[in-house]
Amino acid sequence: MTAQTPDELLAQTAASGKRWKDKKRYQWLLSPALPVIGIAALAAYAIAPKKLRALAWVGPALVHGVVPALDRLVGEDDSNPPESAIKALENDKYYNLIAKAFIPSQYLLTIMGAWIATRDQTPWVDRIGITVSVGALNGIAIVTGHELGHKHERHNRIGAMLALAPTFYTHFAVEHNFGHHKRVATPEDPASSRLGESFWKFLPRTVIGGVKSAIEIESQRLQRKGKGFWCLENELLQGWAITAGFVGLTTAIVGVRAIPFLVAQGAYGASLLEVVNYIEHYGLLRQKDENGKYERTSPEHSWNSNYVVTNLVLYQLQRHSDHHAYPARSFQSLRHFENSPQLPGGYASMLLPAYIPGWWYKLMDQRVLDHYQGDISKANIDPERRAELLAKYGKPAAPVLTAVLYLLIFGHVLEDHVKVYDRISYTAFLVPGLVMMSVLQNAFANTSSSFMIAKLQGVIIDWLMPPFSAAELTLGFMLGGITRGLMVGCTVALAMGMFVHLEVHSLAYLLFFSVAATMMLSLLGIITGIYGNTPDQVAMVTNFIITPLSFLSGTFYSVQDLPTFFLHVSHANPFFYMIDGFRYAMIGSSDSDPALGAAVLTVANLALFLLAHRMFARGWRLKS
Repeated sequence: MTAQTPDELLAQTAASGKRWKDKKRYQWLLSPALPVIGIAALAAYAIAPKKLRALAWVGPALVHGVVPALDRLVGEDDSNPPESAIKALENDKYYNLIAKAFIPSQYLLTIMGAWIATRDQTPWVDRIGITVSVGALNGIAIVTGHELGHKHERHNRIGAMLALAPTFYTHFAVEHNFGHHKRVATPEDPASSRLGESFWKFLPRTVIGGVKSAIEIESQRLQRKGKGFWCLENELLQGWAITAGFVGLTTAIVGVRAIPFLVAQGAYGASLLEVVNYIEHYGLLRQKDENGKYERTSPEHSWNSNYVVTNLVLYQLQRHSDHHAYPARSFQSLRHFENSPQLPGGYASMLLPAYIPGWWYKLMDQRVLDHYQGDISKANIDPERRAELLAKYGKPAAPVLTAVLYLLIFGHVLEDHVKVYDRISYTAFLVPGLVMMSVLQNAFANTSSSFMIAKLQGVIIDWLMPPFSAAELTLGFMLGGITRGLMVGCTVALAMGMFVHLEVHSLAYLLFFSVAATMMLSLLGIITGIYGNTPDQVAMVTNFIITPLSFLSGTFYSVQDLPTFFLHVSHANPFFYMIDGFRYAMIGSSDSDPALGAAVLTVANLALFLLAHRMFARGWRLKS
């Protein structure tokens, strides 16, 4: 379908002289119809359990099979209601009643499921199926609680708690509204998943973090009113009381054996909510401004989908960007934004991939990368996989392309005009310098950017909490920078090998200068990353120190051709000894004694390691 903007729709309706009508008005009944379908399926199973055993699994069949299939069959609809119709839609009580209509049949379904699942004659396989089926439909009911919980009226808030009670998740009404919506798409939000973080790693983090956040939020709210936590106004206690009442009612009807059933189906239902949370903001990150404050939430901070059937089932939760922009806006009024990132399928279709990390990463990681135009540093990254993902997606082709272009341009233009060493072509002279320059810049970038990203995302404290010594932290980050630098160097060398014949004069010196150079720049990156508080400060070091020293180190020329003063200046540049020593290792010629270069780098690296170690030990600019 072709997208229509609100203005286009408004003009269309005005021209026709007709009042806009919601074509999905009665299709929205699909959501409250689901527990009715569940009740009918369980009733049929109870009457003929042997012939209709498959009905015990009606819940997962609907969630993972029927709805995704219908999504593909019916397709998408990205049309929006005109702005002129929004007020009427919001004031139409019909839609609010649709959401509330879910709750009575939800309760009947749960009690009925508890009775059938706990009967002695019900096989264990069928008990599992019924438990999962009831949990699946109660998981959908959480979306009902989500819709009602965003309304300010007391009866809607109570309705939200009633919908959430069977999954033991009433705290969601507090944490979601006042925690998640405030912190969405930031590392501080337990309900925002990170790039490279599996659902199974996300699940305990969001469950525990959500409960803690809800208690903190409600405690602070009551404290501002001069009241303690244990009071009647506490919405957490109200929700827990409703949950206890529901469990008590079910137990009174079915018996004590209903309790394990209620816990199991509630856990599965709550997991469905959390897997949707996992999908909604995966890898997306609100950037910080120069004052350290997060930018305002925008459409680009939520994953969206316009698949019709899932939108009908989940009260258009898939139009998540508009929901975060206007949390109190009712489901029937939510709009599609052209600039919002889109999922490859509806939420229902994304559930199974989310459970399987490898499948999920293949579907979504590249989408996150494309959303940020290849700059992975802008994503919300799992801190434990940061180095791995930066190495995987950190644009390895860029230094290769730059080095090859330098080689082709300078080598072609100056090959016949510049003579450096006897029997050594200018191109052969140039290659070691270009390889080393790429190595230096990337070793520095690895460690400095790691610190800067961690500071911007507010997760640097995670580095300091494990029981690692300052020496271990320094060594760990240094080895990460060395690894990236060497990987880039090997890649650049292989690329240049397609144009120039490469030789190794001294393997020992080649290994030493490669490791020593990457070590120095990794340590400089650590020091800069600790010192800098903004990306601009790190960029200043790169632009005004690292790059100039690289170019002034004899990369493109022999320093012996310089005037005496500048020759002495070059000998004071440690980058000169890196490139000159590496050049000797490859072609057997150099402007200085490689042994002297090795001594200079050894002393410099020792001094830089001690400085970086001291910074870690004191926690300077890390613990503040």
